[in-house]
Amino acid sequence: MVEIYQSRSGPRAVIKGTRVGVSVIVGYTRMGYDPETIADELLPHLTPAQVHDALGYYYDHQEQIDRELAEDSEAFWLEKLKGMMRSEGDFAKITGSCSEPQKPDSHISSLHG
Repeated sequence: MVEIYQSRSGPRAVIKGTRVGVSVIVGYTRMGYDPETIADELLPHLTPAQVHDALGYYYDHQEQIDRELAEDSEAFWLEKLKGMMRSEGDFAKITGSCSEPQKPDSHISSLHG
């Protein structure tokens, strides 16, 4: 059974009585794990029936869960952070990224040159 949990980031579908999100179960299945392996090895506090219930919920609410997965991605949050910065330079300082992509091995040629 699945219930809606009100998290700080908004409502999330979770397996009832746990804080394991349906999106977590879906993520594991996308990585190639079957429901039994998820229950037996990855999240042993869950039963296979709970994992199957979560997947059933996903199939009925696919758009919502896919949106949760997208919003949980690193790329989503980096883009959101980038939009909050005053400049590309501020973004680069915070994330440790550079504003211009470097050529692979460019630092090696300067060492040997």
